[in-house]
Amino acid sequence: MKSQVRNDILTKRNALSPEAVSDAELKILDRLRHWPIYIEAENVMTYVDFKNEIRTRCIMEDLLSNGKKLIVPLTKKNSTDIIPVQISSFKELKAGQFGLTEPSKESREFNSELLDLILIPGIAFDVYGNRIGFGKGYYDHFLSQIDKKVPFASLAYDFQVLNYVIPHDKHDVPMDFIITPSKTIEIK
Repeated sequence: MKSQVRNDILTKRNALSPEAVSDAELKILDRLRHWPIYIEAENVMTYVDFKNEIRTRCIMEDLLSNGKKLIVPLTKKNSTDIIPVQISSFKELKAGQFGLTEPSKESREFNSELLDLILIPGIAFDVYGNRIGFGKGYYDHFLSQIDKKVPFASLAYDFQVLNYVIPHDKHDVPMDFIITPSKTIEIK
């Protein structure tokens, strides 16, 4: 069932026009700029977008231009570990595992205990905070080690948020917020 939901949403996401992708990015950036949690956060971890995920370049530029610390994930080879790495420039990013854009090995590892907000990708979500990713468990493994006071917010297109409970397992870490171009969903 997870794989069916994943495939259905990926098909829709992959069919998006460049204009739709760009429009969603700008609308979500606007939502973030008015969201108290984002405004107050000093140390923000975000993913670097991949294959029509909600783009994060404008968000990263916004964080850097406002003097906030920008932290991005580095995947560790032969494991499901994510290492949070602080960058101060896009020049520190390069092609990494699985075709992802990641920080170079010379970048600085960041203490995850100091994170104020984590922006998380995904393929499908439900209104209860459940998330389906690519199925490797990288984010679930990473998030399970983070203090529960740190807000987990996923960025998504409206069609990625489903009104029914999506399949999830015991080890799947739920989101606290889902931010789409049209709304911010707080999971209670």
